[in-house]
Amino acid sequence: MLKPAIGFVLSTIEFDSFATTIEKLKTPLGHVSNMAKCIRRKIFGGLMLHGYHILMQQILPLALKSLLVLGLCMVVKRVFKNFKRICSKIWNPSEFELVQTNVAITLALVEMNFPPSFSNIMK
Repeated sequence: MLKPAIGFVLSTIEFDSFATTIEKLKTPLGHVSNMAKCIRRKIFGGLMLHGYHILMQQILPLALKSLLVLGLCMVVKRVFKNFKRICSKIWNPSEFELVQTNVAITLALVEMNFPPSFSNIMK
């Protein structure tokens, strides 16, 4: 008996679609230039810090939009939205409680939709 596929694991065809989306992305000159090569070779350690920020804040939400199940897509978008808000250069002190609440809710959603080892930082 075969187990059903997990929603957050991309099949080979889905990963090829994801990598093709990243390769066809038009960015300003030199703006995360080697991202497509790193992703196609499944090497996620070859980017600069700025490349990771651009990847998480702008590119991944769009590239994963059609590949993930609706519930997982919502969780991933919330993670990236919170990351973008936390990395913002300008902070409004009146929004601290709202950001803290959103991060707590997002972490709960991540724990509900992904296995515990997914967010283990001690690997």
